[in-house]
Amino acid sequence: MASLTLEVLRGIRADLHEGLGGVRAEIRETNLRLDQTNLRLDQTNERLGRLETRQTDSELRLASELVGVAHALDELRKPFRSNPTCCDSLGN
Repeated sequence: MASLTLEVLRGIRADLHEGLGGVRAEIRETNLRLDQTNLRLDQTNERLGRLETRQTDSELRLASELVGVAHALDELRKPFRSNPTCCDSLGN
């Protein structure tokens, strides 16, 4: 009876070792996929950072040009403002 119990316990132990080996392999695969996902996320964050910088630079250029256009329009209006008989609607 004792030998039968020992055999059953040894079988259970062997099954547990096999099962744990499979779980460990799955954990390694999961960790590998997680590392790959983290790498892709880091690359995406880097690209987003570059995109943000380019967008900010573009917005600054556009704002500077808009100020230049507003100044040029103001310079164009000055002669008309000094001559009120030319066009009354340009004063605004």
